[in-house]
Amino acid sequence: MSSLVGTHGQLGVNSCAALSQASHEPLAGTAPHVAVWICIEQEGAWGAHPLTEPGLGSGAGDALAALTDNDFVMTLAIRRVGRHPRATGTRTVMIARSHLTDAWLCTRDVDSDDQLAAALGDVDLDAVMHGRVPSGW
Repeated sequence: MSSLVGTHGQLGVNSCAALSQASHEPLAGTAPHVAVWICIEQEGAWGAHPLTEPGLGSGAGDALAALTDNDFVMTLAIRRVGRHPRATGTRTVMIARSHLTDAWLCTRDVDSDDQLAAALGDVDLDAVMHGRVPSGW
């Protein structure tokens, strides 16, 4: 198992990276090249496509689609740790820029799909891709 030891310590023996290394799979180029991450808190049970099934309101879905029509943008559905029996209606939205020398994360809470649509609609993706935090975040 010494081949599973990396520069940051030993990988868990059941981790994807450890299993790939153990089976001699090529790892170069397998990680996504993502510059911007958009994470939207989604409560309840998730389907295969949690940001479209059961779905965001049409305005929020359209705003999200406009931002993610780019190979360097990744969207993720996120949820809080633990059980949450009651939906609060408020959800957190995060936008992060992953760059070696200029990485950041900003958050915004929204109370409705309309607020989510407005928040996403206000994001200047070109500015974010060039390192500028969206105004109002």
